[in-house]
Amino acid sequence: MIYYAEDSDGNIVHIDIAIKGVTYYFRHEDKEYEIIVAHGEKYRKHYKTKRGEDIDNNIIFHYNCQKYIKENKLVIVDDLQIQAYEVLLEAEAARYIKTKIPEYSMRPDCLFLDSDRELLCIVEVFVTHRKSNEDIEKIKQYKIPTIELTYGKAKDNYQEYRRAEWLYFYTEDEYKKHCRERITNGNNTIYEQQREITGIKNDIEHITDATDNYSLEQRITNQINKTNYDINNTKMILYLLKKKLNILLPVFSSYWYNSTRQEKWETHIKQK
Repeated sequence: MIYYAEDSDGNIVHIDIAIKGVTYYFRHEDKEYEIIVAHGEKYRKHYKTKRGEDIDNNIIFHYNCQKYIKENKLVIVDDLQIQAYEVLLEAEAARYIKTKIPEYSMRPDCLFLDSDRELLCIVEVFVTHRKSNEDIEKIKQYKIPTIELTYGKAKDNYQEYRRAEWLYFYTEDEYKKHCRERITNGNNTIYEQQREITGIKNDIEHITDATDNYSLEQRITNQINKTNYDINNTKMILYLLKKKLNILLPVFSSYWYNSTRQEKWETHIKQK
């Protein structure tokens, strides 16, 4: 199902605010389809091509993902929340990168820009094919931070990706890789401990033996306090690991690294 279209001025229009009787456009690479709003008793409001053309479902899903990212200007990877000031797509993104890096020869899905319209990162949408090893080598040469989002085989939710991973971030030695693995494991531990606390609190609501209420509640309270203590310890370890990795101020290349870039990444990259 097509959830996004463009109006005659190129503005993104979600199906929820589209107007019946107005012609919109679905633009993919060098093709342009006229689409309209359909809304009947049997089917909910949706876009369809004006002349009945069929558009491949993979293309539609990829398109929905890109438009959603462009509209929300946000991606979360590891413990980083990256908020763009502006997002450019495909050909427009490639043209803009070439003004900064003349030898650039790729076509990114989404390009994140900061408030000074400097390159922040590239976001790739994986629907049918991952980036090839050749593509990844090119990405490393250009030294633009690049994230790949994986949505899963079902392709049933363009708003939520299953996994986000860096195709290029910065070169790290084995010690830093070990630290990053410990951070991931620590986050998983905190999640499980928080679930444990939720389960314990739910148990309190089902206490029925009045004669043992006090002692049972005391044991439960002690267990919650211990688990919270463990969570705080884990958070402190994660803080120290992230500080060692300098994770809030990543250094990518001579092009990226200067005081202005540091300030921008401090502004645009926050703790999740």
